[in-house]
Amino acid sequence: MAVFTICSRGIFTLKYRDLTLRKFSSNETLVIACDSYGGIGNLPLDHVQVSPEVVGYYTALLCLKECASIQAEPFCLVNLVSASFEPTGAGILRGIRQALAEAGIPDLPVNGSSEENFTVQQTGGGMTLLAKLEGDFVLPEVQAGDRLYLVGEPSVGDEVMCNQKKLLSLQMIKKLASLDACIEIVPLGSGGFSTELERYRSMGWRVPIFSTMEKYDRTAGPATAAIAVMRDQMIETEDGIPIRWIGRIEA
Repeated sequence: MAVFTICSRGIFTLKYRDLTLRKFSSNETLVIACDSYGGIGNLPLDHVQVSPEVVGYYTALLCLKECASIQAEPFCLVNLVSASFEPTGAGILRGIRQALAEAGIPDLPVNGSSEENFTVQQTGGGMTLLAKLEGDFVLPEVQAGDRLYLVGEPSVGDEVMCNQKKLLSLQMIKKLASLDACIEIVPLGSGGFSTELERYRSMGWRVPIFSTMEKYDRTAGPATAAIAVMRDQMIETEDGIPIRWIGRIEA
């Protein structure tokens, strides 16, 4: 589903999946991706106990995956932490820098804020990644016969740490997005793949799913898996990341 609006001076804004795109000129489009985190960290009331570095890494990675899915180029990240900078915010920032380094953009500007007025007992915050596209964004057009694949192992909480080698990687998204046979690559979140399949059904398509794949329709946490809409057949695994054929688009 995509929603268009027209702002003043004829500037177009498009809401596409979890991304917001704003066309500023004939050759440049702003892309905005964001994600939040809460109750994950090493403060006393956090439900999932991990280091702040892990929180920063996977939250930044999700935003990077969202932008990479449409081949947008990041130029700034905003990081808001609802805890003190030392030690929580500093650890989250180190995790962000790790993700940016792996993405090949270690010097990307990072702006942000932390809570220095009050003592906080639970980690929380959010990130916004700003990216740009050259030229126009073209909405993907699925057609009858397109195959739907689940790429990666849907994981959340402690599972993320246990399944690291099976999780959807940023490199995998970039590779798929560059293929002519890949019509759309959709990073998944808490709604699992059924949320994304409803988008296709709202367009008038039938999307039957193999019964054996229903058990994988679960939260994917910080984009640990994605739906790939493909014109060609995919192999069952790549670089240790599982690739499962879950269904097909039908008229």
